[in-house]
Amino acid sequence: MCTAAAENKYMQTVPMGHRKEFAQFFTPVEIAQFMSRWILQNEKAQSILEPAFGLGIFSRALLEEKTDLHITGYDIDPTIFLSAQSLFDSSQNVSLILQDYLQSDWENKYDGIICNPPYLKFHDYDNTFATSIIKEKLGYALSGFTNLYTIFLLKSINQLNKNGRCAYIVPSEFMNSDYGVAVKKYLIESKKLRHVIVFDFEKDVFEDAITTACILLCSNDSSNASVSFSCVKNENQLYELEENLYSTTCGFSNDIPYSDLDQSIKWRNYYAGEGKKEFHNLVPFTTYAKVSRGIATGANSYFAFSQKKAEEYNIPESSLLPCICHCSDIKGHFFDNTDFEKLRVENKSVFLFNGQNNTEDESVYKYIQLGEEQEINRKFLTASRTPWYALEKRVPPQIWVTVFNREGLRFIRNTSKATNLTTFHSIYVNDSHKEYVDLLYAYLLTNTAHQIFDENRREYGNGLKKFEPNDLNLGKILDISIINKSDQKRILNYLEQYKGGVMDAINKIDTIVQNYVSAPNNMDIQMLEDNGILCSTILEQYPNEIVSNQSNNNKLDYSKNLLVSLVKTDNFEFFLDGSAKSYYTGKKFPSSVALNKLYYFMPYMKGLGIRDLYLIKIARVGTRKEGQPDNDPNDFRLVFEIEFVTQLFPDYKKVHLDIWQTFKDTTLEAILYN
Repeated sequence: MCTAAAENKYMQTVPMGHRKEFAQFFTPVEIAQFMSRWILQNEKAQSILEPAFGLGIFSRALLEEKTDLHITGYDIDPTIFLSAQSLFDSSQNVSLILQDYLQSDWENKYDGIICNPPYLKFHDYDNTFATSIIKEKLGYALSGFTNLYTIFLLKSINQLNKNGRCAYIVPSEFMNSDYGVAVKKYLIESKKLRHVIVFDFEKDVFEDAITTACILLCSNDSSNASVSFSCVKNENQLYELEENLYSTTCGFSNDIPYSDLDQSIKWRNYYAGEGKKEFHNLVPFTTYAKVSRGIATGANSYFAFSQKKAEEYNIPESSLLPCICHCSDIKGHFFDNTDFEKLRVENKSVFLFNGQNNTEDESVYKYIQLGEEQEINRKFLTASRTPWYALEKRVPPQIWVTVFNREGLRFIRNTSKATNLTTFHSIYVNDSHKEYVDLLYAYLLTNTAHQIFDENRREYGNGLKKFEPNDLNLGKILDISIINKSDQKRILNYLEQYKGGVMDAINKIDTIVQNYVSAPNNMDIQMLEDNGILCSTILEQYPNEIVSNQSNNNKLDYSKNLLVSLVKTDNFEFFLDGSAKSYYTGKKFPSSVALNKLYYFMPYMKGLGIRDLYLIKIARVGTRKEGQPDNDPNDFRLVFEIEFVTQLFPDYKKVHLDIWQTFKDTTLEAILYN
């Protein structure tokens, strides 16, 4: 039986530093077996390639199922190579080669290729040779930021025999990154990609690797009409997926025809697009602001200063730039000079050494000399600056946003004198929109804003997400200029409440924002501004019941107010027989209707008209799915708890719904005799 005993022993005896140097993150046995079964669906498979052999978990899984395979394995690490040799010493099926796969074996073709390629951060290796050979052999120009694992993938796809199959487990980041565009172009044009399976497990697939994994299954056959995209959340879903995997298309997945695949967009749209909301009235983020990375010093331990360190080296205040050096030092969502002073007193690193304009000061000069003695001036970033100790010129941004996050984007309103290191990105509001700073900030705090931004996130596994400056700059936001003055005032009031500790204030801002991003055109927005009142606003005025009416033993009061409300066909059932007990409005309600005079209710059956009269026993604000598991506590609606009174007309009668083509506000007398 295939087990992970060899991998476990290796991890216990070989230091983590060595394993990280060679990007040795081992594939779980169950996933290795899953991938192996894909390879062996080519029943004629004989020649198999493992381009990043490691300890041969894939070969062990394959040979357990089929013993007459001929496997070639490559690796570049002598340490793991010796361990692998001892594991397969008696096997006649496996040939191991201590060479760089990318520099070897370009001419051979294989019936099956299976791999967990090395994943390294781009600054940990030089991919110049690898990208140049892809250009030479395949004719594709790759970005200098292209990760090594995708270069392995492209070469392997090129080496498939007719009907040959390939299975790769790799980070999913290439599908949603800039460098991945050229990689996706090759995948589309080669037409060998069949399935993309993204893991959304709570636990990382690879221990010690911060990355979200996916499996790519390829085949060099004629079944190239589409690619199936799947997102699995646990092993059970993976097994369920496998049951349907070996057909031409997989009903469990989202099948995208090759003609519809677009390398220029994030492929997250294909595997995580179900249930995606449609948002309106959006503009590019750069309409209102620009995001830049924080200051990069090239040697934070040298440049970062606390008050104690400044006193120790006698650095004058004129050579210290106020700067937030650690994200963890900012606890709340608002940061001012008082907060900065508190951090300074606590001896946090809140300054950067800025000696450029003060070199005549003896202490400054000595500290510069100390940096040169420590060869700080020879580091990558410092060596490119003149003078090497000069800092980037930045003014304090109005808003900070975290780079990495698990809980969602975190924005901080900065009114202090401090700038920031790369622990935050800096948001600078355009000069032409300075009056919108707080309104923009309030919007950025909402879940709706985060959902819209989420299209551009980068994933690093175990829930860790990252936004680069351009991910936000290229993102969309609500055009906040269309928010009417009344709602602007309310939003800013809620922002002040939030600053004062009222946590629910953000939900109230979000409720207002939702109305604007869900309004598809200017007419609907105008309706919000002139004729409508949000149900969340009604809740503030009437936190309990709006009206409570008692039945009058079916004796009609013709002077009472009557509200006629549209009922769509999918809600006919209970209104046809008089058994309906409640009616829910939309998120907004006509401001012209007197709430405290609500008494009678008549459902207008779409396409039919009005017939039956109900008493509004209670009118209150509730939520659309109250009492249901998927209830959204912020989806406020006006709720009428109703009781059937009588059938007012022998048959349905049409009347004009003069408010939004949805309501008519009248009296019982008027509806009977007009």
